[in-house]
Amino acid sequence: MKVKFNVTVALASVFGASVMMGFAHADTAWEEVVAAAEREGKVTIIGPPVQPHRDTIMGFEEAYPNIRVEYTGMAPPQFEARLNAERGAGRYLWDILISGMSSTVYERQIPQGWFDPLRPVVVLPEVLDDENWVGGFEAGFLDEKGKYIYAFSAERSGNVGFDTNRVDADSFSYETLLDPRWRGQIAMLDPRGRGPGSVAFRQIVVALGEDGAKKLLKEQDVVLAESPRQVTEWAVRGTYPITVGLTLTDLTIFQGRGIGENIAIYEDPQGFLLTKWGNVALMNGAPNPNASKVFVNWLLTREAQKQWSSTGYVNSRRMDVPLAHPALKVDVDTWESGYNISGAKTAADGVKALRIAEEGLR
Repeated sequence: MKVKFNVTVALASVFGASVMMGFAHADTAWEEVVAAAEREGKVTIIGPPVQPHRDTIMGFEEAYPNIRVEYTGMAPPQFEARLNAERGAGRYLWDILISGMSSTVYERQIPQGWFDPLRPVVVLPEVLDDENWVGGFEAGFLDEKGKYIYAFSAERSGNVGFDTNRVDADSFSYETLLDPRWRGQIAMLDPRGRGPGSVAFRQIVVALGEDGAKKLLKEQDVVLAESPRQVTEWAVRGTYPITVGLTLTDLTIFQGRGIGENIAIYEDPQGFLLTKWGNVALMNGAPNPNASKVFVNWLLTREAQKQWSSTGYVNSRRMDVPLAHPALKVDVDTWESGYNISGAKTAADGVKALRIAEEGLR
């Protein structure tokens, strides 16, 4: 028995030493990546044209002061046109894309080789821990191959709002949008361009069907807005009692100031969810590969996600980050089986929604 005990202790000592050596090796490897990133000196990022999200991303410089962030805020139509031109000229200027994901990403950009696999650059144990993410870490990849587009935020759809002083909350549904009494009193973010407008309209197409969506556009005299901010301002000012395409970030800021507290968000029962601006991709031909690796790992840490969630008023997929909107929480079942507006599986519906919008608003 004594011999057995000694052997066990010896084996445990060897195993423990091996584990410690593994940790030490991992730490050394990470330190080497950081050192290489500091020699590159910068990371170039296309990100949301939303100030709170920009502020979070710029916080990377506080964590890694020797790596400068060169940040440009652009909506999908803007960066698509810009990158098409640059790549056509053989110019590869960007390291990271953080954005909302439209059908174009899956049907054009990935097949055209815009992105490199993201999974190999994620190495921090905290980030890879399945217990920290709704559905586990790997479940965050939205593309069919599970390689390129990673979602770090997730919310049930919250872009249809209504004035509870004028609209009955108990009876409100997508069908309410077709009620003749609301003709000329519905404001909608223009759904004809890729971005949040088409995203909001797509769920209406799915919920009401193609005929219902066309009826909304052709018969309800919908008033079109040019930006989510404009839709939200119309809502809180009482200009229109029903709005489609407003942003919870802006609405939360207004309501925090005591403005628009009568505006409610429709909590649809159909499992629509989206990842909003909370998606990250690694650009093909990234000029600063080590800085890109450091940034991606940092972005997915608890501290960075807490900042993204709290300042941007959006729910992170990390389960150890407080929810900005508890009512829009995405649980594991919803993440796995709900209708993900931001994912590759529903991209074809996005193309259809754009067609319907263009036809319906001619």
